[in-house]
Amino acid sequence: TSDVLRLISAHPGDLHTVLDGILSKAIDLSGADGGHVMIRRDDVLVFESELGPFTPSLLHWTVPVDGAGVNLKARDQRSPVFVDDFGAFMAARGDAIGISFAEANPLGGHHSFVTIALMQDDEWLGNLNLTRFRVDPFDRKLQPVLQSFADQAAIAVANARLFNDLDAALARQTAMTDVLDAVSTSRLDLQPVFEAVTRHAFRLSDSATASLYLREGDTLVRSASLINNDRGSGDLEAEWKAAGVGIGWTIRLDRVGLHPAIDTALTGQTIRLGGAVALYERYPDFPPLTGVQDALTLPLLRNGVTIGVLAFVRTAAGVYSDADVGLLNTFANQAAIAVDNARLLRDIEQRNNDLAESLELQTATSDVLRLISAHPGEMRTVLDGIVTTAARLCDADAGSIVVQHDDLMRVEGVYGDRFGLVHGQSFAPLRVTLEARDRRETVLVDDMATREESWAVSELGIGSFASTPMFSDGAWLGTINLTRVGVRPFEMRHAPILQAFAEQAAIAISNARLFNDLDAALARQTAMTDVLDAVSTARLDLQPVFDAVADHADRLTGGTGAVVWVLDGNELVMASFRNVGDVDPEFASRAATRMVIPVDGSRSAISEVVVTGRVVHIRDWDEVPADRYPDSPTRTQGLIKTLLLVPMLRNDNVVGVLSLTRVEAGGFHDAEIGLLQTFANQAAIAVDNARLLREIEERNTDLAESLELQTATSDVLRLISAHPGDLTTVLDGILAKASQLCDADMGRVLLRSGTVVEAVAAFDSAIAEIAYPPLRFEVSESTIARQSSAERTPLFADDLANSTSPMEAENASSFDIRSHVSIALRRDDEWIGNLNLARHEVRPFDPKLAPILQGFADQASIAIANATLFNDLDEALGQQRAMNDVLDAVSTARY
Repeated sequence: TSDVLRLISAHPGDLHTVLDGILSKAIDLSGADGGHVMIRRDDVLVFESELGPFTPSLLHWTVPVDGAGVNLKARDQRSPVFVDDFGAFMAARGDAIGISFAEANPLGGHHSFVTIALMQDDEWLGNLNLTRFRVDPFDRKLQPVLQSFADQAAIAVANARLFNDLDAALARQTAMTDVLDAVSTSRLDLQPVFEAVTRHAFRLSDSATASLYLREGDTLVRSASLINNDRGSGDLEAEWKAAGVGIGWTIRLDRVGLHPAIDTALTGQTIRLGGAVALYERYPDFPPLTGVQDALTLPLLRNGVTIGVLAFVRTAAGVYSDADVGLLNTFANQAAIAVDNARLLRDIEQRNNDLAESLELQTATSDVLRLISAHPGEMRTVLDGIVTTAARLCDADAGSIVVQHDDLMRVEGVYGDRFGLVHGQSFAPLRVTLEARDRRETVLVDDMATREESWAVSELGIGSFASTPMFSDGAWLGTINLTRVGVRPFEMRHAPILQAFAEQAAIAISNARLFNDLDAALARQTAMTDVLDAVSTARLDLQPVFDAVADHADRLTGGTGAVVWVLDGNELVMASFRNVGDVDPEFASRAATRMVIPVDGSRSAISEVVVTGRVVHIRDWDEVPADRYPDSPTRTQGLIKTLLLVPMLRNDNVVGVLSLTRVEAGGFHDAEIGLLQTFANQAAIAVDNARLLREIEERNTDLAESLELQTATSDVLRLISAHPGDLTTVLDGILAKASQLCDADMGRVLLRSGTVVEAVAAFDSAIAEIAYPPLRFEVSESTIARQSSAERTPLFADDLANSTSPMEAENASSFDIRSHVSIALRRDDEWIGNLNLARHEVRPFDPKLAPILQGFADQASIAIANATLFNDLDEALGQQRAMNDVLDAVSTARY
């Protein structure tokens, strides 16, 4: 498990390497001959990993989900499905796919099989399958081991998805930054913009050709194109040229059957053909290209209107997947804004060449675009720059950019302090902003006193007002608002200026959200990598794992205070905490002693999380009724205003809780809560895996001790068998083994004869031959001897020097005995003596040694009984021989 977790941590984006590693470990531990990992993609299962001599190889095969049979059964019952004879099982079901799978091995025919579903947050990711090329059923005891490997494979798939999503998003962000740079530096010549869009679309699509068509009236004009002959089997550039297709090639939109770009331009829909046959059947006049596999066209949409088309052709790379289409669609949406903005800039340049104010507007627009390019993740910095520039060009006294957030508008960009607006301030939307949203255009109000929001005049002093909506992919983001003190109306020429800045603000907001999503995902990935590293290095000590979870939970929310609680039975135990001491020193002091919160009967918020498995979010304790969570510590202490409790779920069961606090009221953002929920679920898997590692370590330790005890017991029994009448040899051997296993320095076996106890065997690790003075004493003189006669369990003494028996205290001094343990020897339930072990320093024996000591005491009792019986038999045999000699003499004597 540690090896697998280290592999996941070392190769977060290399799914094939990680799955091969997991599959290899699963095959080794289960005794399988081979196996596969199948990953669900849309409506099919793909054989993503294969180990074993399968003939033919099933790698990269696809199986329809609705025909997955036994794999679906494993998904539905959430536990491994064991099939003892897979070929017979599939033959009985008439499952052709399953029969083919059964025959895909070196021997052919039937074999034993087990499949485990890969699940992540109730999402079915695929299956881990193991097989034996013979009917040799898998042991059902393997179920928890196999489930652990399936859980690790699910983590690997989820991590790979996250990593690859990050990689794709970063590529898209880099592409858009380059396009925006081209937009910001281009003026009348838009070709660099078209080429930048085409260049990055080409890279993202992994195609043989990529082309940008822009709509001009009833035609499409091929404005930019890239070709890579290395991805085709022919000379694609020559073939396009032979067909008369080049830059500037114009297609009439009534040429049905010529090119899929025509249908995309007319319908605004993405067209994916799914193969060369489908392409030429639907578009018989499409230029003939060698080795064509698939074609794809995507619209560039601006406010619902198609302004252009991105067209791609694949050869060796095969058909386009849903993931390819999703990635390119997102890029196309952003490219449409960039292309439209580039066109807008060109139009502004062309319309205003003779106007003095054109230069100022263009300079401002370029500055804003450079600001967007330079600060892709700093939304407020960019929006402050946009609204400041817009207000300056439109001669406004103040301005703001407000972003829609749930049912409220939140201020994200501010110019001027005349009306008291500050970043983060939220309020209900003004009617005039809703009007601008509904009309999708700038609304100019000459005098706010004439509108329903006339209060804005008396309370804020607003006179004239301008509001322009911001949209992204048809979704309303918010508005740019400019104000003037007193009645001083804005002019109609300000409307297109505001519209341009609104579009740039929409780009800035979309970029910032994308950038911050990337940043949050990277932070989460980094956090999980650190947690997995802690799991892979921790063994019996889980504290590093809990500390890593607390560290990253605190960092993901800005370092406001985090506590990790772990469920232990009906109690929550504090496992780790960060950044709470400055707020509540008393809490930190108590936390150091491992605070415990009972779940049953508690009326606290954290108990509710454990019972329901749902998040509890307290935005302000002062607004929560007094009878709600009266037992919550943060309520009773009164130092914390905001509380967020996120359950750590494992297989829908709560295994712990993340507690996040803030001194001020206001709560956490939805994005923060979503991020923490994802992290908490991943952390739960890590903690559960760490617990599993610890249990495995403990079981291995117990097995090692058990094996050592078993070996010692076998040695003693052989000694008893080899020396049935030599009691001293046998007891010396028993003492040596007992001292070795219990880490004792010396030992003795004492036998009782009436009221007297006498030493009959001794062992000392420091002395080769025992030469102790004879030890003989009355039972009444020894506290240990008297207690042993009645006790059935070992008597442990931490320090024999403190014994109340003068004789034992004297022996402790004479023989240098400190820590001591004694266990009674019994025969037929009668006390016959003691087996004693001792250490020279105060180092108490562990009470867990009791069963080991009892075993040696039982063996000593057996040895004593055997020796007594043997010697009695030997004496009887001697008497018998003497009588035989007398009888022989009688029989031969006469007179």
